[in-house]
Amino acid sequence: GSGEGGSGTTPPDDDDDDENQGDDGGNTDPDAPKLDAQGSYVITNVKELTWVATKVNGGETFNGKKFIVANDIDLENGYWTPIGVSATNSTPRFEGEFDGQNFAIKNMKIDVNHTRASNTNKCLGLFGCTSGYIHNLKLSGIVLSGETYRGKGALAGEICPASNGTPCRI
Repeated sequence: GSGEGGSGTTPPDDDDDDENQGDDGGNTDPDAPKLDAQGSYVITNVKELTWVATKVNGGETFNGKKFIVANDIDLENGYWTPIGVSATNSTPRFEGEFDGQNFAIKNMKIDVNHTRASNTNKCLGLFGCTSGYIHNLKLSGIVLSGETYRGKGALAGEICPASNGTPCRI
């Protein structure tokens, strides 16, 4: 027949995006968080959270992008490299939205000697240097150690205006 009826095919633009590829839609990076139907990155585990840090520390600001934490994430006292570890004008910082949905990031250990960037520019926290909108996020079991000439805090080491001048909101 004409293809109508119970052929089992799915229309090309249905709203059941259960099998997103993560990243920008076409990237099949296995560590990337999946995208939900609204285009937000959904973080469910340490690997996906680490992916965010790696991308930001490598130059991606995620300005205009949203991240959603879907469950508690336990870092199991492993050393954490902050999201946006270095606070210099030439180094990207996280500029997106990060909605914790009242879930917790737990058991994070940050030591100034286990993060990249010079001691004079290191910012220590879940977010090292941020100018994003971070909300509804709980933190527990956080250990920060070592001296840095920049900021240090459980959530963020330094909060700066975005590159476009938009103020940070926490």
